[in-house]
Amino acid sequence: MGVGISNIGGSFFKSYSVAGGLSRTAVNASAGCSTAMSGLMTGIIISIVIVSITGAFENIPDASLASIIVVAVAQMFKVSELKYFWRTKRADFWVFLFSFTATLVVGIEIGVGLGCAFSLLRVIKRSSMPHWARLGRLPGTTTFRNYLRNPDAILTPGVEIIRIDAALYFANTAFVEELAYKAINWTKNVQYLVIDMAAVANVDSSATHALEELDAQLLKASKVKLLYATIRGPVRDTFDAAGYLEHIMTEGRLFESVHDANKHARASLGFDEEESDLDLATLASVANTPLLSENSGTL
Repeated sequence: MGVGISNIGGSFFKSYSVAGGLSRTAVNASAGCSTAMSGLMTGIIISIVIVSITGAFENIPDASLASIIVVAVAQMFKVSELKYFWRTKRADFWVFLFSFTATLVVGIEIGVGLGCAFSLLRVIKRSSMPHWARLGRLPGTTTFRNYLRNPDAILTPGVEIIRIDAALYFANTAFVEELAYKAINWTKNVQYLVIDMAAVANVDSSATHALEELDAQLLKASKVKLLYATIRGPVRDTFDAAGYLEHIMTEGRLFESVHDANKHARASLGFDEEESDLDLATLASVANTPLLSENSGTL
C-alpha cells in the first residue's frame, strides 16, 4: 500500500516509479530491521548521502556493493528448510527449487509467477489423481482400514471395497472410473463394489453423472452391484438434486458404514459372519492377480 501511495503521489511531479527491491529488503532484514520505521530512516539517510557525500562513494567498485547484497541474501537462504522439505515432502522441495532457480534466471516477477504456476499444476495433478485405498476388515472388529498398512486385514470373497480421499469433480472422474474397473478385476467373481465416501466432502454435477453411468455400466457389463457407504451431507444433496440418491436408496444400496455395506454383500452372497473371510494374499493367489494396484495410497 505504501509503494502504491508513493507512486500515486509521485505521478503528479514526474518522479521515478517507486518499488521495493529484494536486495534492499534483504539488507534491511540482515541489519535487524523489524518495523516500518526502518524505511523512513533509510530514506532520510539516503537523502543526506545524495545531497552531501555522494562524492565519497563515487569510486567504490560495483563488486563491493554487490557483495553487500549477496551476503544479505545468503542469510535468507536456509539450508535447514531445504533439508526439512526433502525429509518431509519431496514435492515441496522440487517446487521450492524450481521457484528459486526461475527467480535467479529470469527475475523476481516472472520467477515467482512460474513458481505459482508450477505449484498450481501440482495441485491439479494431485486432485485429478486422488489418494485412494483398498480396504479390508481388521480381524475381530468392524473397522476397515487400508490393506497396505494393515496386511492382516481380511476381505470377503466377491466383494471389493475402495475409499476415495478427495472431492470428486470433472477432472478426476475418469481416474475413479478406471479405478473401479481395476478393482472388480483384482480377484475373480467380484459381485459387489463398495465405495467408502467418508472422505469425499463434495461432488460436482459431472462426477455425479459419471457415477450414475459407472453404476449402470458395472451392472450391465460385469453384473457387479455398486454400493455406497458413509456419504456426507453435501454429497447427499448433490445426489438428491440429480435424482440419484432416491435411486440407490430405493434399491437399498446406501449404507451408514462400510461394515453395514460389507455385511449386506456377505448376506447376499450367502456367507456367514466370520467363517468365509479369506485373507487378501489367499485371494490374490487364487485369482493370480497382484495384491495392490500401483496407484494405491499409503494411509
